[in-house]
Amino acid sequence: MSHRLDDFFVYAVRRYDTYVSLRCPYHSDQHASLLVFQEGFFRCLACDVHGRWEHLFSTLSGHAPPIAPSTEAVSWTTPKLPTTKDQLEILIGAAHNILLEKPGMGWYLESRGLKELIMPCQLGWLEGWYSFPIFDSDWNFQGVTMRAGPHIERVSGLRFYFPLDQKPMLYVPDWSRVARSEVLFVCFGIIDALSLLECGVFSCTSSGGKGSFKPEWLEFWRKKIVILPDRDEEKDALELADGLGWRGEM
Repeated sequence: MSHRLDDFFVYAVRRYDTYVSLRCPYHSDQHASLLVFQEGFFRCLACDVHGRWEHLFSTLSGHAPPIAPSTEAVSWTTPKLPTTKDQLEILIGAAHNILLEKPGMGWYLESRGLKELIMPCQLGWLEGWYSFPIFDSDWNFQGVTMRAGPHIERVSGLRFYFPLDQKPMLYVPDWSRVARSEVLFVCFGIIDALSLLECGVFSCTSSGGKGSFKPEWLEFWRKKIVILPDRDEEKDALELADGLGWRGEM
């Protein structure tokens, strides 16, 4: 029996142009993590179960043998990321849900003192990589930075990974602090920005690392800006301070 994407509409939580999302029948899923694509296959962004329509339809109808999920699968190179923003946002949301449902996966974030920021900053875990979603001031999803877990970094030599064609952009861990802050602190690393937030200050950085921060990103901020460089970042900090004019200092 051949199927159509329409056959899955009855199970869908959300519908999109070329796929639908529904709650995964292969694990306890409250977030509609399973995507069914019009090309004839499915994949769960949380537990990585995947296959053809026929098996999924049989499962939903109660006639298929189970598939073992793999929520702890690790990518020793780089995880596969969607090419569209909508699909990327769904994937990063699923990565966040993994950390909420399996807090043990966040051991690296906990070791850096960032455990309490997993929920408010929507941090996630995907195949051994930690996801740091980027939002604008209206909390609209803009992109993501992926950071390899220490074990993957040691084996592969990789540390950061970005979606294809994503350019460096402003990363603000918590936009809600804008109204009640008098000073904006700038650093050159996402972990550093999160650590500053954990200390209670309004912070930001570039998703692309030192040398990629553009002064025009901070046109919205007309107060004091303090740049906090690490060792060997002083030159980049001075150039940024010059670009910020009267607002910037080290």
